[in-house]
Amino acid sequence: MRPTTLCSFLLAGLAASTLAAPASAQGIQVTVRSMTSRTRVQLVDFATQMATPINFAECESATIGFRFSMVDRNRTQLAFFFGSMCEQASVRNDVTNTSCTDLELSYAIDLRTQVDVDIPVSSLLDCTQGMSGVRTIYVLALNDPTSEVGAAGQNASFPMAFDFQGPTEPSGFTARNGQSGTSVSWQATTDRVQRYDAFLVPGGCDASGNLTTDAFDDPDNPTVSPYTTFEGTATSGTISFPSGSAEGSTFAVTVRAIDNAGNTGTVAEPVCVTLITIDTFWSAYCGTADAPEACSSSCAAGPARSGAPAPWALLALAAALGLTRRRRSR
Repeated sequence: MRPTTLCSFLLAGLAASTLAAPASAQGIQVTVRSMTSRTRVQLVDFATQMATPINFAECESATIGFRFSMVDRNRTQLAFFFGSMCEQASVRNDVTNTSCTDLELSYAIDLRTQVDVDIPVSSLLDCTQGMSGVRTIYVLALNDPTSEVGAAGQNASFPMAFDFQGPTEPSGFTARNGQSGTSVSWQATTDRVQRYDAFLVPGGCDASGNLTTDAFDDPDNPTVSPYTTFEGTATSGTISFPSGSAEGSTFAVTVRAIDNAGNTGTVAEPVCVTLITIDTFWSAYCGTADAPEACSSSCAAGPARSGAPAPWALLALAAALGLTRRRRSR
């Protein structure tokens, strides 16, 4: 089960506005000016409860443009740590205390009260797949490791939410044969899903309904592009067949979830469907991948041929006529 309480925000209070200053009004103000791969709107989203955590790809390659304002210009450098109680020099320098860790990252202040720096995300987080949570980052204005940071413009801290784990595979995936498309459904996942990618591979199955495509041999990395998408709250939908597809064409279909951090999940077990012509009740009821057992029974009535009535219709008519004759003979 993936953690659900830790990834509720990213850099809470950052984005286009600054973090609220500590109650003592002694904090450095922190603003996120930019981030590789994200739009301005997404930066604003950092400050909301439904914010987008940093995903694995961003951890490996993205850079965040920070602005640190109200800095004590009499200090020499901005130094970075993570953990807790890092504002206390005794904790920062206690080698037996692991609550605060030095990120070994610093930038010169150079008599400025505002310092703009671009920091790789990988310098602030450990990029390890499968991990998720929140890391509290401390920014301290120091002269040396023993400097206390109790005065104005000497410290700030902020959380960074991250999610390097993809969502779970959609369970209970089903797909039906159809004339213009296939109706698909699945069970809702407990992950915070942004959307579902749907895949459709023409000719991906043989006439017997066996999967022949190798596009999903690695369920985590399909070799085909998504065919269409569904909103994150969806648990069903219709995937239209490509225009011009002939009757009897086969398709391999499946879906995967994309979470709010942009991580891709594992595809559901692919299902084979066929383009059929639906012109009778029997076709609509029995011509599906999950048709009831009655459709394969020796007593089942097949579809009518050449416009003739189906056998079950003839039997019903004969029974009705027989009953009428018996009534008349009485």
